[in-house]
Amino acid sequence: NKFKGKYGPLLIAEIGGNHEGDFNYAKRLVKLAAETDVDIIKLQVYYPDTLVNQLIDPVRHKHFKKFILTKDQHIELAEICLKKDKKYLASVWDIDAYSWIDKYSDFYKIGSGDITWIDFIEFIAKKNKPILIATGASDMSDVDRAIQSILKFNNQICLMQCNTNYTAELENFNYIHLNVLKTLREMYPNMVLGLSDHTPQHATVLGAVALGASMIEKHFTNDVTRAGPDHAFSMNPQTWREMV
Repeated sequence: NKFKGKYGPLLIAEIGGNHEGDFNYAKRLVKLAAETDVDIIKLQVYYPDTLVNQLIDPVRHKHFKKFILTKDQHIELAEICLKKDKKYLASVWDIDAYSWIDKYSDFYKIGSGDITWIDFIEFIAKKNKPILIATGASDMSDVDRAIQSILKFNNQICLMQCNTNYTAELENFNYIHLNVLKTLREMYPNMVLGLSDHTPQHATVLGAVALGASMIEKHFTNDVTRAGPDHAFSMNPQTWREMV
């Protein structure tokens, strides 16, 4: 069962942008995650010029430019994951990158920002691999449109409740809305459910698992005090093991 992990829920360590664009640091984080109780190690593959219009949004373009890795670097990270007997997962935000990343990934993740990009969703669905789809920043009509688009080609879906607040503030716990998992279960009774989480520590994870989530995605770092957009709400090896 591709949706079952060593300890029950399939646990995904999201490196994301925590490598800060430093390839050596990226390798360090991947190796640390591989030594921890994770099932899957996840990275993000994107290029600022095809992700953000520099003329319309120069600030976000500059932000994403800080965190890019090259094709060869991404491939080396994927190979490290597989050599360490961990599955590799990528959020791929550039269609051209699928030509070389596909051989390494058993899963694909559609991030919240792409839930309305139906052509892209169908492109991924046709690859006939399990798809994780995050529901952050969307309403139920967005979710259902994406699900129906996938189901035309592929029924291997994990639907992930997701809060897209990345500030790591404790007030974010007021907006997790885990009961959405109950609604999703009613709407899609046979679908795998999960949680893509951006809150500190693991209280939200325990609640999600209690409500039936069987895939959990948490960001991963070695130091939650580092500067950077995702470190503060990430797990480190110690807190990850405590969660497990």
